[in-house]
Amino acid sequence: MDRLLGIIEDWLDSKKFRSAILATGVAFIGVKLGFSTEQVLLIIGPLLTQIGVQGLADLGKGKAIIEGVNTMLKRKNGVTVTTGVSSHETPVTRRQAK
Repeated sequence: MDRLLGIIEDWLDSKKFRSAILATGVAFIGVKLGFSTEQVLLIIGPLLTQIGVQGLADLGKGKAIIEGVNTMLKRKNGVTVTTGVSSHETPVTRRQAK
């Protein structure tokens, strides 16, 4: 149960999740109030755009984290961490000696 609460808390902390819930609610209420599909899309369009842009920002953050770890490891012991898979390596990371 604690794990489920942790997942829900992570979702609620996510800008993408909050925007998706808000867009869904606004679309539902807009249709119930008699707005046309075009009018509802004009209202929720910016929210949907924000979801996509936030997703791209998250990808950039992940890349920056990997680059930061690589820089730290190179300075410390000459090891580089990369993502990728080969026939004899795990899909998570592989270590290459400098």
